[in-house]
Amino acid sequence: MKTLDYLRWENFDEVINKAKNACKNSKQDVKEHFRDITKTLITGNKAKINIIDIELDRYACYLIAQNTAIRY
Repeated sequence: MKTLDYLRWENFDEVINKAKNACKNSKQDVKEHFRDITKTLITGNKAKINIIDIELDRYACYLIAQNTAIRY
């Protein structure tokens, strides 16, 4: 996300969804390339919180780069 200059998750989430659609349109298994995972983070007061994240393979990264909006 940061590598592609996206500051807000909401904007980057749109790109991920476009990339998932491109994956599906190329007759690939979306779950094989975009894997939903859960990460546990420990906050400053030692509380544990779970966040949802996505693990990407090389093909998923390629599709995301292809579906990134060009900014000037």
